[in-house]
Amino acid sequence: MLFRSSSLFVAVILRKSVIMPKKLSLEVDVLVRQFSRENLSFELIRKKLIDIGHKISKKTVANIVNCIGERQNHNMVGLPPPKKPHPRQKATKAMIRKIDMLTDKENPPSIRSIANRLHISHTTVLNVIHQDLNKKKRSIRYMYLKSLTSLIG
Repeated sequence: MLFRSSSLFVAVILRKSVIMPKKLSLEVDVLVRQFSRENLSFELIRKKLIDIGHKISKKTVANIVNCIGERQNHNMVGLPPPKKPHPRQKATKAMIRKIDMLTDKENPPSIRSIANRLHISHTTVLNVIHQDLNKKKRSIRYMYLKSLTSLIG
């Protein structure tokens, strides 16, 4: 229900629960993938399925072809998750060595500055530090406290 007040629309939700769409049968999933392999457009796939007796939207066809929601479906059924379409960027040995040398310093540079120096993303630097080098990120606060206690003591 919508109310209009001085060019401002306010939507009022009357239902308290959200209704989830019905799960598609495996038969529909297989048919969509088969039609997609035949290089049919999403609209033609939808029309063929309607002729067979399955009511489906073009967006749902696109989601099935592009494997959207597949990971969630595998988790619900208890299957192992499917492989990700984009594997993580492989760090070269030279890149790992450079990051190792930069992080071994007394006062290492920030992760963002390492990423800028090596022309890679900061998440790649984090992954190399944690997964490849098995190091932990130190807080700058901890480093300052350490230097203050060395000055006092």
